[in-house]
Amino acid sequence: MKYTNPEIKQDVNVSKGHPLAEFLRLLAGVAILITVAGIVLAVSIGWAVQFVPMSFENELAGRFSQSTPADSPQRDALQDLADRLIVHMDLPDDMKITAHYVDGDTVNAFATIGGHVVFFKGLIESMKDENSLAMVMAHEIGHIEHRHPIASLGRGIAVMLTILAIGGASGTQVPEGLVNQLGLFSTMTFSRSQEREADTTALQAVQQLYGHVGGSSSFFRYAAALSERNPPEILSTHPDPGNRVRKIRDEATVAGWALDGPRTPLADALTKPALNADSQ
Repeated sequence: MKYTNPEIKQDVNVSKGHPLAEFLRLLAGVAILITVAGIVLAVSIGWAVQFVPMSFENELAGRFSQSTPADSPQRDALQDLADRLIVHMDLPDDMKITAHYVDGDTVNAFATIGGHVVFFKGLIESMKDENSLAMVMAHEIGHIEHRHPIASLGRGIAVMLTILAIGGASGTQVPEGLVNQLGLFSTMTFSRSQEREADTTALQAVQQLYGHVGGSSSFFRYAAALSERNPPEILSTHPDPGNRVRKIRDEATVAGWALDGPRTPLADALTKPALNADSQ
């Protein structure tokens, strides 16, 4: 019997799919794996950094404190309010709160690493009394008490590492500006659960300072009125202001706290005439 080689079919070693399509599927799979790993990393880092010593966090925030505006009567008044509030809050001894004032029309306030809280003129102008301002101040301090800023910073680092990893896997260069913006955004935002936690902490401090929670929901009512147009930046990633008003009222009622009482006027340096004295 004579052996003959079998006939080889054409294209036997050629993929039926388009090479580019296969590459894109592979790239998408790698990107999904990196993204999942990034999410796990973000959650892990966000949890772990809460145990970072406050002394180390203060060192990280050193440049921030140097870049903030110089002392002013407004900053002193904000610091005085912060000092009176923290007496009624559960801050560790090595956690110091430093208030800052920014002469800008932005309706915003935020807390960042190192115990720094920043208030803009635009937000203070929306306050009718100290009680309302105290709720926002205590809310920002509440973020610091629960180590939310450093946890958010950890998530931001994880986000940047994930973006860089995806860019490296795809062979493309991620713009440096995009990485910086995403990292900054991550350090300035908190989850809804963190916002609720800060609200609860703030409400307790306000009640203990004034003996009632009157004014605590005033700013959120003001924000709710603005939300149909241009919401204040402070609420851009926060829970619905209307829901926060109801939540504050419900928590105070359950705790048996007085819903209103004598209101404390704003410090002279924080009144509208004083805030706008330099522009007149």
